[in-house]
Amino acid sequence: MKLSRSQKTLLIAAAVLLVFISCISTYLIHSDDISNQHVRAYDVTAAYAQELKHDFQSGIDKSSLLEEELVANNGSLDYFDQAAKLLMTDHVAMIEIAPNGVITNTYPDSDTQIGLDLNQDSGALAVMQYAKEQDAPVMYGPFTIDTAGECVCITNPVYLNNGGQFWGYVIIAIKVPDAYAHTLDALSSLGYNYSLQTTMSPLQNQNVEISSSSQNGETLENPATFTFSIGYCDWTLQVAPVKGWKSSRAVPFGIFSALCCIAFEGLLYLTLHTKQQDKRLNILAYQDALTGLLSRGGFIKQLDEASQNPFVNRYTLVFLDLDDFKVINDVHGHAAGDKALEHLAYYLRSSFPSDSLIGRTGGDEFCVVIWNRTPDECAKMIQKAIASEQVFEIDGKTIRYTISAGYADAPEQAQSRSALMILADEALYAAKISGKHEARHYDPSMADIKREQLGFSTKALASGIPGSFLIYKSDPEDEEILFANDSLVHLLGCDNYDDFCAYTGGRFTNIIVPEDRQRVEDSIWEQINHQKEIETTKRPYYEDYVEYSIIVKGGKVIPVIDVGRLVEDSSYGGVFFVFIHEKEAMKEDFLKKSSR
Repeated sequence: MKLSRSQKTLLIAAAVLLVFISCISTYLIHSDDISNQHVRAYDVTAAYAQELKHDFQSGIDKSSLLEEELVANNGSLDYFDQAAKLLMTDHVAMIEIAPNGVITNTYPDSDTQIGLDLNQDSGALAVMQYAKEQDAPVMYGPFTIDTAGECVCITNPVYLNNGGQFWGYVIIAIKVPDAYAHTLDALSSLGYNYSLQTTMSPLQNQNVEISSSSQNGETLENPATFTFSIGYCDWTLQVAPVKGWKSSRAVPFGIFSALCCIAFEGLLYLTLHTKQQDKRLNILAYQDALTGLLSRGGFIKQLDEASQNPFVNRYTLVFLDLDDFKVINDVHGHAAGDKALEHLAYYLRSSFPSDSLIGRTGGDEFCVVIWNRTPDECAKMIQKAIASEQVFEIDGKTIRYTISAGYADAPEQAQSRSALMILADEALYAAKISGKHEARHYDPSMADIKREQLGFSTKALASGIPGSFLIYKSDPEDEEILFANDSLVHLLGCDNYDDFCAYTGGRFTNIIVPEDRQRVEDSIWEQINHQKEIETTKRPYYEDYVEYSIIVKGGKVIPVIDVGRLVEDSSYGGVFFVFIHEKEAMKEDFLKKSSR
């Protein structure tokens, strides 16, 4: 029986409807697949572009560190080579400083670079002028440097006297394509073609392609694109699948129109997954993975935001350092070191108000911001926090450590966050060189403390030593005191280490009565000369015994016995380790022991 016209019409209409639904479903699935691939490709592009940006930011941070050192030393950087060596990484080709645009120091050494006047290069001059006007680091390149090859340069202007006096530039050359080769290789391994472009200069608006997976200059089809700005230059990374934008679900989903619901669920899943990935990336960027505290970047970001809050009228910034952290790592292992950092993070959370900002700003250094408390309240809080010795256990072992702190107040001592952090850091350094396990409030005199990084634990060295103990350089032109324990500080009638340094001028000879100084010097040089004579023997040191008198702060003269040992230190060269005993006290002790 033939179908009725109405049945045929219905059948045809149903068929047309099914075909229409199938075509629409296929089209929607195809479009959705391509869109999802774009989302994934964009996420990959953004992640790797951020990694590339991080590598460049690392170079800018290194230039800022040198800038801070130059500012702190009023434009003089006698230890440039040592500082530059510490900042060198695989991607850094060269580090230079150029007062008024003329290169005076370069690391590694380069005879062709020293004395080079960058003001004679119109391109370099324009970039330097731009950096100087912006008072910020500027990127330039890539271009070829004879001694380093293809590089991108970071030019950072340096101003002294709180920005009032232009000094010159810090220049760091980043190797390319080394700096981004791992990023581009990773994209290739993920099945993407890529194109990397840059404006090359803050004075140029047009993008120039500097690297591409294409061998014949072909442009990418409908690429996922991510652009970021750093150093006043724009960098653009484009990616597209090697096999093109293709849908693998369109045909099977086109057969069954009902699967449109599954496609919708898939799109919802991908959307939620993308948001979760963004949240995860944000946590990685601003949270320390080990302690759960804010990372340095997250801490500074939140501090800058919170300090602009109109309800915040004052705050105290505290730098805290785990004393002798290296000893914990070396003696007990890195697992114990990590446990110590976690323990300290937990302790800091419980020791400061719940609204405090707490972060791990690097290594064993932590930072705390206490809001809207008076300086006296903050001082008591900080002193209480560092007062007790901390104890934790790992693998059945009990490990103890102490904390040092340095702090400064805003707005009394500094208005800006960066300036306050510098003051708190100087206060922390003062606490460390004073023997550690104490909290120091910033005092302007701390700016004059010469920073020396000791290669040993001063607290462990000084603890338990009978008598007064001193370490100083053996150079007769620079007998700088590197360390003095509390016994010697008190023997000389000084209140603390800072008072001791002020009284002695930081020089060993200043504690000796004038009439004994030449004799003591002669004995010291006799020891040094003898050391040189026995240099080829197995004996690595020579001991010296000298009697002389010292002048204490109140003017009293005390006869002492000096027992010294000259050793060679990799950081300081010849160094004297000296015990100073009161002569009369030693006689009394000897007589007491003899009478027993």
